[in-house]
Amino acid sequence: MITVAVEHAFALTIPASNSSSPSGLEQILALVRRTESIPVKSEGTRVLVNVIRSLWAPEAYNPPSQKRQRNREIATQLILTQDSADILATLLVCSGRYPVLTNECILALTLLSMHSYGSMCRCDSYR
Repeated sequence: MITVAVEHAFALTIPASNSSSPSGLEQILALVRRTESIPVKSEGTRVLVNVIRSLWAPEAYNPPSQKRQRNREIATQLILTQDSADILATLLVCSGRYPVLTNECILALTLLSMHSYGSMCRCDSYR
């Protein structure tokens, strides 16, 4: 199950090499930034949370192949952005009535902060 989730996370975050169109994740983040609809913002952010959870999950059974390890590194770098941190922080601030959303945002921000490059993201979009 985790293997499938990671493969889907790769497909969503890493743009196709033969395409000039943005990745699925870039499209979702752009939608979350430009919409005023709370349900759209919430669900778009939950997609980001699930991608983060999938990428940070340990490989359970087999050691990852070199290609899989490289894809994980690429996808992780694409997630570790100020944009991701801002979107998560915004939902965290706005989701007080929904404890599940709050917990998901806290988990995702915690996972981001555990990466050596994650500490460079500043969550100041709520000001």
